[in-house]
Amino acid sequence: MKIPMSLPFFDGNEKKLINEVIDSKWVSRGEKLARFEADFRNLMGMKYALAVSNGTAALHLAMLGLNIGNGDEVITTPFSFVSSANAALFVGAKPVFVDIDERMMNIDTSRISDAINDKTKAILPVHVFGQPCDMDSIMKIADGNDMMVIEDAAEALGSEYKGRKVGTFGKVSTFSFMANKQFTTGEGGMLTMNDESVFNLCWSLKNLGKVEHGGRFVHDMLGYNYHINEISCAMGIAQLAKFDFVMQKRQQLFDEYTKRLKNVDGVILPHVDNNNKYSWLFYVIRLKDGIDRNDVSESLKEFGIDNRAYFSPPIHLEKLYKERFNYKEGDFPVTEKVSKTNIALPFFPDLKMNELEFVVEKLESAIQSA
Repeated sequence: MKIPMSLPFFDGNEKKLINEVIDSKWVSRGEKLARFEADFRNLMGMKYALAVSNGTAALHLAMLGLNIGNGDEVITTPFSFVSSANAALFVGAKPVFVDIDERMMNIDTSRISDAINDKTKAILPVHVFGQPCDMDSIMKIADGNDMMVIEDAAEALGSEYKGRKVGTFGKVSTFSFMANKQFTTGEGGMLTMNDESVFNLCWSLKNLGKVEHGGRFVHDMLGYNYHINEISCAMGIAQLAKFDFVMQKRQQLFDEYTKRLKNVDGVILPHVDNNNKYSWLFYVIRLKDGIDRNDVSESLKEFGIDNRAYFSPPIHLEKLYKERFNYKEGDFPVTEKVSKTNIALPFFPDLKMNELEFVVEKLESAIQSA
């Protein structure tokens, strides 16, 4: 049996809308782009949505759109995909890491204030694996220190914090539609915001510095080619159309895993706050002390069960960050512990119950042998 880590969920509507693009022969910056952005804007309840080529491009534009640059500092988490920190480096700013909360695996808000100085311009919380950050605390800290918030919701489209969608708190919020995300366009990203001036600047920067109402070849500033094509947008429209169904399926899978793993010795289950709603990216467990995560992971792979160790290494122990900022092991101990003890299990809407049961069976056996 071969069980992949993730698979996109297609129901046939993707093919229909993609064929419409092919038949139209209009494959870039057309009707599907406008519709995809409108659908996303309506889903999130935001005034503006800007579709781009990927989530990293979205983060880059968010930094530029908020005039973050040389000498500025951005507080964020070291337990994330590297793009969240790299985006600050792209604009000449410095990412300042704050260790994580062990249960939630998100930035520990009790530590943020200690990282603030007169160079701090923004906080960039990352809703890791669909787990909402403590946005009450983050917004209170940001408001009290005249700082902006950029939400990285790449892994959390559909999650809610105390009844409010993640990705609606930040001055700008970013999303990803990469192949392993809950909703995918193959590659793609999105920014949302309510500020018209920020939107206009991000729109121009996405379009190589073009002026919206200027001539075809009028470019007022240095910009980027962060366009997303019509085929990807067609896929995005189809994906968003089944938003509620996919959310329900992912929660059902989460509940099935939890039911079967809650009494397995050595397993620490994902944290759940009943005040929140979750759009689970993966089912990520942690292993208790004394269990070798790598041995367990390799054992699962021997049975054809794909799995991941996130984020190993964490960002501060990547070569670039160690060399540029002199980070070393021990700087963020909670992040490092979680990085060494977590395993993400196969998780996608088409995962069959016998496959899930097989994963649990082999996981339990691997833990006992580790």
